[in-house]
This record gives sequence, structure tokens and C-alpha cells, in this order.
Amino acid sequence: MLSFETMHRSLLALLLFLPLALPAQAVVGPLAPGQYAVDETAGLLLCRADLATLNAQTTQLFTSVRAETNYELTTPVAALAYGTPYTVRRVGTEFTLYFTQLPLLNIATNEEIPDEPKVPAVFRYGDDDQTLEGSLGIELRGGFSQTFPKKTYDLEFWEDATGEDSRDVQFGSLRDDDDWVLDALYNEPLRLNAFVAHSLWLDLHEPYYLEADDRAKAGAGVMWCEVFVNERYQGIYLLSEQIDRKLLRIKKYDEGNNRIRGELYKSIQWSAPTKFEGPLSPFDNTEETLDEYELEYPDPDDIIDWSGLAELLSFTVTASDEAFAAGVTNWYTLENIADYFLFLNLTGAEDNSGKNIYTGRYDAGEPYFFVPWDLDGTFGNRWDGTDFPWVRTVLTNGLYRRLLENNVNGFNEALCARYGALTTDGLLAPDSLQERFRKEYDYLAANGVYAREAARWPGGFLDTTAAKLAYTVDWISARTEFLADWVCNIRTATDSLVPPTPLRIGPNPSEGRVFFNAPSAGKMPWRLFDLNGRLLQLGTVEPGQSELNLGRPAGGMYVLWLGAQAHKLVIR
Repeated sequence: MLSFETMHRSLLALLLFLPLALPAQAVVGPLAPGQYAVDETAGLLLCRADLATLNAQTTQLFTSVRAETNYELTTPVAALAYGTPYTVRRVGTEFTLYFTQLPLLNIATNEEIPDEPKVPAVFRYGDDDQTLEGSLGIELRGGFSQTFPKKTYDLEFWEDATGEDSRDVQFGSLRDDDDWVLDALYNEPLRLNAFVAHSLWLDLHEPYYLEADDRAKAGAGVMWCEVFVNERYQGIYLLSEQIDRKLLRIKKYDEGNNRIRGELYKSIQWSAPTKFEGPLSPFDNTEETLDEYELEYPDPDDIIDWSGLAELLSFTVTASDEAFAAGVTNWYTLENIADYFLFLNLTGAEDNSGKNIYTGRYDAGEPYFFVPWDLDGTFGNRWDGTDFPWVRTVLTNGLYRRLLENNVNGFNEALCARYGALTTDGLLAPDSLQERFRKEYDYLAANGVYAREAARWPGGFLDTTAAKLAYTVDWISARTEFLADWVCNIRTATDSLVPPTPLRIGPNPSEGRVFFNAPSAGKMPWRLFDLNGRLLQLGTVEPGQSELNLGRPAGGMYVLWLGAQAHKLVIR
């Protein structure tokens, strides 16, 4: 009979020849091409996968991700998480792997992307519901934003590489269309302002003609998207619908009778007409732009006729008080005008009272309405990425001053009632607005977006600290408190109830002529510096003056001081 010691030694010897029981292994993938993207330069692998399902389906350790090839995790894990960086190796080269819930858009082109025209490119896109690929045209978009390292793009999807025929595509719950905007959000420290503002406007306002066409929208729908261009990660973007005839569902030009029905104009810079403080200049209907307005519809290839906008501005600026009160509802949709005023002031959209406004008309003989766009300068953030901390000021223009000063058709009481209703139902309540920011902030942070954005664009305006979020939350509290008191306590409509707005300049970029909202009284010094701090020009603005002619400085960035306010100015 074998002793205990002999049996023990025999068992140990047997175990030495048995294979070790290794943990079972799990692989993510293979992933479809549109569900991942690789930045070889940054060593980044960004993937989309349903991690909740993957984690629930296996008790094995995840050891690799299979994309175009295999990426081995240096440390196998029992569960995967969005926003967590993992180190993976591909044939000896290390990459940082992230999983994201956001859609991915990968664009590649052999040409340098210009301001215009669009150049051919190919794309791959992936979200929870679809993977798309094909051809598109791409160009830079914006004026001042083109000076930023992170670019904003205009996209048109094509049937093939020639671009002769466009292709309608749909993203998420947004419309089916060929024309889209990729907004870089570079001048938004939290990358949240435009998203929240666009979403809020759509929740706040509906087109008055919605019963006639239930597809009409009051503005551009937006969604998050992470973007790669030529295999370089570009960061978080706002994928946005274009504001155009199709989105607003305004009536098409009657070509057979050469008759204009729906109209759409875009104010692109400050001018007396865009501020509703002066009529249009004389025109001959040969130019697509006039007094800082762009004709958006009808298509200028079909017809150019500025007479509709000219009549609107002439009525607004020159009609007597009696005529204005009697006819304003024929020219404007007052429900839209009230909502736009509340939205403008609630968001502190400093840049959207005299520019960045679409003025539209559903059909001939119908009243006009406003649509906001380019909403980066909102909720305490200015267009140049700096803080706009002033909360006790009212943003207005020539139209709103007339309405408020004369309480036209009970406009002041209507504002109070509308603001009260929107606050009571929760839409404009401060905690509701603050929650919009917190929700999106947590979503981007949880998906690792802020970490990737900081790695790709160090410096700049990015500030995703808790303190910056707290600044925005506090700004909303102070702003809503001021408006709740101001809107419903308009006793007499006088200038004193409308505090002066901060000084604004335009166009920007400029070719040397700069317009600004004139100081109310007294002289004001001005100075032009280059970025090295050298004084180039100086002078004095006289009372009522609203234009400076700087000649033709060399193209580039300058700092223009008007009184005690500094403005970044791009000369092209």
C-alpha cells in the first residue's frame, strides 16, 4: 500500500505534465468598417460596439478587438466600458483604444479642402442603426472660424465621385437630405452651447404654418458626431441640418408664372438693415448679397428680387407709430417674434440680434419670421470663446425697440404671458436649462470625448473643468432671475427699460471697413494693434459714428480696441 507521501509526490508529478487551465478568451468584432476608425499618427483606435450586450453575453476575458486587423489588449479585462482608455497592440505597435456611443464619420480626400468650391471625398459613417459609405463634396465653412486649427465643414453627399447628382442621407432622427454642416465647436470651452441652444429653440418654437405642412421645422436639428479626416482624429462635432427652403418647407418659386412665393434671407454681418435700424440700399437685382444680407431663396439662378425684404425693412424703419401698430401683424408673425426675443435674451445670444438671423416667408402675402443660426455665442460664451458674464442687459434691435417702446398690440404683456407659460411648463425653468447642460456634459465625459478632444487640440478655448460647468450653471440662474423680473415688469415702454447692448463689430473677417453699433453719446477712442502688441492705427469715434475705414492692412489677425472693449478682427 502506497504511503501518503508517495501518493502526494505522484500527484504532483502528474500535475506538472497537465496543461494549465487558462481563462477563456473573448474577442470584440469583427467590427464593420463604419464602426471604427484609426488615427495612426496619434495611436488612437476608436470603436463603436454594444458593450452592454457584449458584457452580458460572456464571462470570458476580453483579449482583443478585431477591426481591419487584430488589436490585442495588453491587459485582458472582464468587462469593457465606454470612455475608458485601453492599451492594445497591433503587430508590436501600441494604440490607445476607446469605445464610444457617439456616431463616427470618417472622411478622406486627396485634395486640400478649400473655402470653396467643394472637393471630392469619400466617407464612412456608423451609428447604432446603420453603416453608410460613398462619395461627398467637402469645403470649409465660416468666416472667423476658419482661423481656428479645428475646422468647420460644409458637406454635400453625392451619388458618385463626379458630384453631378446629389444623394440624400439621413442621420438619426434628422431629415433626409444631401446638404449638411459639421460644426467644429472650437470656440466653445464646453463644446455644449450650440447643441443646447439649437435643441432648445426646436423645443420652444413651432412654425405657424405647421398644420399646412407637418414636415416644417422651426430651425436646424443637430446631433453629436466624432470625426476623422484623412485618418486623423478631429474630435467632437455637431452634425447639423442646413437651414434652407426644404427644412422650413417654404413655398417653391413659381417658375411658370415667374412668381416668387417663399423667401429666405440670411444676415451675415452687422449693418443698419440687419439691425432693423435702416432701409436697404438702392438695388438693381443683380447681386446675391446686399447690405450684409445673402439671398438664400429663391435660388439666385432663377431670380433675384430684393423688393420683398426692402418693403419689410422700409415698413419697420420708416412707418409712423400709428401705421406700424396697424400693420405689424401683416409683416411679422408676432408669436415667432416674441419667441425669438425670449430665446435671444434667455440664451444671451449677443451675436444673433443683428446677424446670424434667417428672415423667412412661407408664401407670398404671408408675414415674415426669424430663424436663429450659428449659436456658439450663447449661455455666457461669446463668439470669440471668451466669457460673456453680463446678465443684467437686454439684447435688442430696431424692430424690438419699436415693439417694446410703444407696447405695440400689447406686445409687452404677450411677452410676459409667454415667458410665464414656458417657465411654468418647465421648458425655460432654470433647473431644466441647467439639466440640459449637465446631461450633455456627463454624456460626453462618460464617452471619453473630452479626453480625446484635449489630446487632439491642447490649449485653445477648451475648458471642461467642473468650474467651467459651474460658471454656465450659475450664469443660467442669474440670467433667468433677471429676465423673470424684467419681462413681466415693463410698465412704460421707454429706452431706459432697454439697457444698451455690448459693442459689436462686423464684418469679421473684414477687408478694412468695420461697422459697429454706435455709442449713445460722447466720443470714444479706437486703436488697432497687431498680435505682437504694436500700435498700428488710432483715432476717435464721433457720437453717432458707426463705421471705421482701416484701409487695407495685411491679411491676418488684429486686435481692435473700441473704447475699453477689445475685439479680435480678421483682415482678409
